[in-house]
Amino acid sequence: VQLGDAAAAQRLRAEILEYDAAQRRGPALASVAEAVFVQANNRLFGVVFWFVLLGPFGALLFRLGDLLRREALLRAARADAPPEADALAADCQRVHGVLAWAPSRLLALTYGVAGSFEESFAGWRAYLRDESDHFFDANDRLLVLAGRGALGARWADAPDEAERTRRAMRLVRIAFYAWLAAVGALTLVAWIA
Repeated sequence: VQLGDAAAAQRLRAEILEYDAAQRRGPALASVAEAVFVQANNRLFGVVFWFVLLGPFGALLFRLGDLLRREALLRAARADAPPEADALAADCQRVHGVLAWAPSRLLALTYGVAGSFEESFAGWRAYLRDESDHFFDANDRLLVLAGRGALGARWADAPDEAERTRRAMRLVRIAFYAWLAAVGALTLVAWIA
């Protein structure tokens, strides 16, 4: 996106927030910065997690599950959608929630390690208090609360949305390096053993 290209920026914003997929059945993400925490799991960390467990098949399974969820929710949101479209969308959402459950918790923990652990853990406690009845459906909320908490005062003191997004991306980048180091160490241990 070139500087000043408002239409392209709006398209990217809609894609990151997944407005096109009408994904937000629960609390809506308030900003692109919050969506960065969630999309990091959907597009990168969940794929890496399942790749480590099941190889290329696991990575493909997770990514296809996410894409099918988005497509099913998009179709269910159409005015001319058949009655069974809502049930299919809910099923796809559940499958994705189950697949995203473990990587989202590991990523939330990594956000805490990469940032302010105490504040990130406070966000996790708030998630447990508020979302305990949505076991697999509230992965996004956990990631947002843990990510915002990990940034702590840097989140609150950001002068605007663009700076919050940059700080969220920086945290995701640090978390990625931590995962990369962990996967490398596990690979080295497996290779030596």
